[in-house]
Amino acid sequence: MASAFTSSTCTTRPGSGETARSRARDRERRVVHRAPCRLHWWNPDSNERAACVGETTNLSPRGLAVQVSCRLLTGTRVEALLPGLNGDPTRITGTVVHCRRILAETFEVGIRFVEQRSA
Repeated sequence: MASAFTSSTCTTRPGSGETARSRARDRERRVVHRAPCRLHWWNPDSNERAACVGETTNLSPRGLAVQVSCRLLTGTRVEALLPGLNGDPTRITGTVVHCRRILAETFEVGIRFVEQRSA
């Protein structure tokens, strides 16, 4: 008897060009990484530079997730300062790709790294 169900390991989410297989590969490359982190960004409301301190939760070759006490809008350019292996801070530039509330005053901010181009 033939089954009405077929297994598919490569499905596409409606409205998305990304396949389930490529999303799974990205998730596998994430590493749980807890470290203090300082975020800086330009606040469009006050036209001033703003900052907050948080903690990274995971890291991948393409981005990182940070828990902070401030909500950031998707598309906001941010600069993250992370502790480097030699003790000096490492400066990373990226764009907010998601921000979701995880506790009353805590948000998880997903940041995709921006490629640094040499002159």
